[in-house]
Amino acid sequence: MKGRPLKKAHLLVGLMLLAATLTSNAATVSVQDTPASRLALAKKITLITVDADGIRKELDKQIEDIPYIQRVPVAAELKKLTPEAIRNVNAQVLADQFTYKELEVILMSETHKAEMQSVPGKLGAYNSEVNERFKAILKKAFDTSTPTE
Repeated sequence: MKGRPLKKAHLLVGLMLLAATLTSNAATVSVQDTPASRLALAKKITLITVDADGIRKELDKQIEDIPYIQRVPVAAELKKLTPEAIRNVNAQVLADQFTYKELEVILMSETHKAEMQSVPGKLGAYNSEVNERFKAILKKAFDTSTPTE
């Protein structure tokens, strides 16, 4: 007789935990792709990108070579900015141009790139692999040509 109420209590607690889990998962998915969440993720990307390179020469190269920076009207002025300011500009541009999911892909690539820099000889092979994926994302975001049907 005493065993039955205990089982019901366990079942009730289990159902409550399941409901709480489902509710929290649904909330996470619904707020994932907001301007604020995109900006937070883009800031992580630019921190990793700039900190991995670490020197002013690389910052200048980033400004000149990466297409999303060339889309900023004040690109010529960016060289006068501090590394922190450049990171903030990069993050805002990324957040405006990419979806949360695309930013996650870029973040994975940039994190992996930063890790690979510590292994001699590995970065070159890694770069050629990731550059193709990164270029595809950039092309999708900035292709202004009309699609041919």
